[in-house]
Amino acid sequence: MRRVSLRSFALWSTLLFTSIWIYRKYDNSEDYTLPPVNSFENPATASFEQWEHSECPFSSSIYSDNDIYNDDHPVEYARAVIRPRFNYVNRPSLTHIEDRSFLPALSAIDPFEVRARNSTSCLNTPINILDVAPDRPPRSQLNHIIFGIATTTARLEASLSSLKSFISNSLNTSLVALVPPDASINRKTQETMLRDAGLNVTLQISPLNYTARYFSLVPALTSHLASNPHIFNPNTTFLCLLDDDTFLPALAHLKHRLSLLPSPATKPYYIGAPSEAAWQVRHFGYQAFGGAGIFLSPSLGDTISSQFRVCADEKLGPQSMPGDQRLAKCIKKLSPKVKFRHWPELRQWDMKGDPRGVFESGKMIWSFHHLTGREGWLSFDVRSMAALKEVAGEEAVLRRWVFDKSTHGNGEREMWVLTAGYSITKYIFEKGAKGIDLEQTEKSWIEGAEGYAKSLGPLRVANREVKGLKVERWRLSRAEMKDGNLHQVYWKELSKDEGSAIELVWLGEKERKENTVNSL
Repeated sequence: MRRVSLRSFALWSTLLFTSIWIYRKYDNSEDYTLPPVNSFENPATASFEQWEHSECPFSSSIYSDNDIYNDDHPVEYARAVIRPRFNYVNRPSLTHIEDRSFLPALSAIDPFEVRARNSTSCLNTPINILDVAPDRPPRSQLNHIIFGIATTTARLEASLSSLKSFISNSLNTSLVALVPPDASINRKTQETMLRDAGLNVTLQISPLNYTARYFSLVPALTSHLASNPHIFNPNTTFLCLLDDDTFLPALAHLKHRLSLLPSPATKPYYIGAPSEAAWQVRHFGYQAFGGAGIFLSPSLGDTISSQFRVCADEKLGPQSMPGDQRLAKCIKKLSPKVKFRHWPELRQWDMKGDPRGVFESGKMIWSFHHLTGREGWLSFDVRSMAALKEVAGEEAVLRRWVFDKSTHGNGEREMWVLTAGYSITKYIFEKGAKGIDLEQTEKSWIEGAEGYAKSLGPLRVANREVKGLKVERWRLSRAEMKDGNLHQVYWKELSKDEGSAIELVWLGEKERKENTVNSL
């Protein structure tokens, strides 16, 4: 029999203890921050290289297409090229690009010269290397999310393009949609049409009013799960109640975090986000709001479904009570020990006016609400914004890079900030003007700051109220994939018919799987 020395025993004991400690620390469902591994450089800085091949690694500008003469007309133009470098780095609020020029100077152009300009060789074109994080796969075998929405067929069709971007067979996500009866529409025909368009949906007819129909999504989802055992495993599936005007751009991160929660088939989980507005929370309660997405484990769904009539009764609240509020009261009544888990990346978007301060805050956002119809006040095209994840991963969306900081002879200071997928902003400070704290969120929307300080703070005043500050902003207007690379155009209107365009070309990877984390 082989003997083990005391020194070897002590060494192996230490390794075992350390392994257990690491597992418990980073596999805990309440701790989602992973340590940086194999970081090539400080994630708070960035680097660049020169392209030395005989041909461009990217296709010509999208402004080489003839449609330039039919829509926007840039009279000044600049382009920068970015190569995402996938790296295990924690997502910083700000990344500084130092000691060089990230963006070439804007120059006046004739639109008819753009095609010739972009057909020339790009020898020695600066390629900006930006470290980005790869999407994290589920820690366990979480393989499905079943979404549920209470809607109408007309609203479902209006939301089709956004819903199918995160609900499809290929993504292991599916949708149960409860719609009211409509004699003019054949349910099966409508369902087939939506599936052919790419939405993995099951339509069910419900005569209930909207609020009651929303709450009845819970038994509809649990029944759908139970009736398809060949597709769904309760221990690797979560349920999600969603508003039909909500968009989820970070499905991989959602699945990863849900996968950290053990045994959803037997343990109750209630996950979401309250309203950002303090008065909404005071009125409806500290609960998950439907616009942000409400995630339930099958275990909790079964508990609610088994006593559905108890919670649907008017003793719990009038029939006009919002469905997400009734759900919160029902959970409190049936399972008072279940803790509401607030995930701050989920957003209800209860603010009106210009939401740019939230977009440009540097925070990662997993849900966008109020997108469709006349009631939608998020008019920005978040689907084009989210296209960046295809080449740079989900964490790159709305991440901020500060670049081209300078001081002029007259004492003016300026800096540029890229909020990837949303805007490129130039801040110009007069001589002697105080700076702004980019770690604070600009209060750009209409409602008073006091109601949002806790949820979105720390806040700073709107840029227009800062003395000695001038702001120029180019907002994303187009995003197109060409030859595997993403071309983004950020646009600033100069007059009714003319504008300034900045094009960013994000180089894609030929083998995306090489840049995906296989295990963590």
